[in-house]
Amino acid sequence: MRFDLFIAGRISYRSKRSFSKVIIRIAAAAIMLSVAIMLISDSIYTGFQSEIKDKITGFASHILVSRANSDFTFENEPVPYDSAFVKKVQALPNVRHIQVFATKPGVIKFKNDNEGAVLKGVGQDFDWQFINSKLVAGRRLQLSDSSASTEVVLPKAMADKLDIKLNDKVIMGFVQNPPRVRKFTVVGIYETGVEDIDKVFIITDIRQIQQLNNWGSDKNLYGGYEIFIKNTEAMEHTSDDISELADLRLQSRTIRDRFPQMYDWLNLISANTYIILILMLIVAIINMSTALIVMILERTQMVGILKSMGAGNASIQRIFMINAAKVILTGTFLGNLLGLGFLYLQQHTHAIKLVQENYYLAYVPVNFTLSHILVINIGALVICTLAMLLPGLFIIRIKPSTALRFE
Repeated sequence: MRFDLFIAGRISYRSKRSFSKVIIRIAAAAIMLSVAIMLISDSIYTGFQSEIKDKITGFASHILVSRANSDFTFENEPVPYDSAFVKKVQALPNVRHIQVFATKPGVIKFKNDNEGAVLKGVGQDFDWQFINSKLVAGRRLQLSDSSASTEVVLPKAMADKLDIKLNDKVIMGFVQNPPRVRKFTVVGIYETGVEDIDKVFIITDIRQIQQLNNWGSDKNLYGGYEIFIKNTEAMEHTSDDISELADLRLQSRTIRDRFPQMYDWLNLISANTYIILILMLIVAIINMSTALIVMILERTQMVGILKSMGAGNASIQRIFMINAAKVILTGTFLGNLLGLGFLYLQQHTHAIKLVQENYYLAYVPVNFTLSHILVINIGALVICTLAMLLPGLFIIRIKPSTALRFE
């Protein structure tokens, strides 16, 4: 057995009967809590980011192509359907789906109540996957080839406010010249949890909007295109590629451009998460450094004996570093058990709830990302271990003649 490893083991054994036992346990507990909090913070942040982005893009798409002013007024300037453009967009490697859409603002009336709303028209090419997952009652639209459907799918917040139930008949009025009115049947109710969507958008057949806007009998005019992509990291690049393919009168805008307040909020959460990670690392380093200094001070005589026997500073430092590494590994292991255990329970039980109107979600989301877990663990181990080098320098200043008289 190597001499320094033997001494390291003896230090670990003797520390169980000394004052440093308490300090070491405190340091291990600090590392455990720090690692657990870092894992929980990162997982909750990535969970929020993933859930909210999925909700927004699921309804509004990643990239929207329309006339320049259409997205801000909800009154679309007509865009002729361009099959050549659609095929080119579909051929882009990052594009998953492209579909037409149109929107029109109006007022929904039921009994004696009314509310402002935006009618969103969808066609046969509409991807229902997201809306199907958010339906709380009823079904999706049934679109025929022969005539425009009079069915609508309402957001739950609007249905609750106006006391609308499935199969109720509602009236929508539209301010135009001349003013127009349409009667619809409610066949479905959805809830995304995003207030900007749930209080505004009613889904219906796109042909209703084409007729309201007098876009001609050929039904070849739309409000624009919604495009869904595979890799959101390359969203800006894909949007630029689409802009190059589109007519000069059209504009390609990403979801970040259309919902900047949502992304600003997520960036704020990201900043808070980084602050928590840094603070937890500082707490772990301070506690571990304190524990190592106490270990060295308690064994000043032993350091003096080893130096008088010819042991070098590096060798003695290695002894204390081995014991410090054991504490760091123990704290990190327990931190993983605590943090990942908590996240697993939250993922399967949703025990911690949220006010959906404030946070867009009904519970705290968690997202296990293996790369993030590895980075946090490896980063904590490496940084805490390197931080031990500084208190280890106290050994160099210990003189054998002084140390042997130390009580």
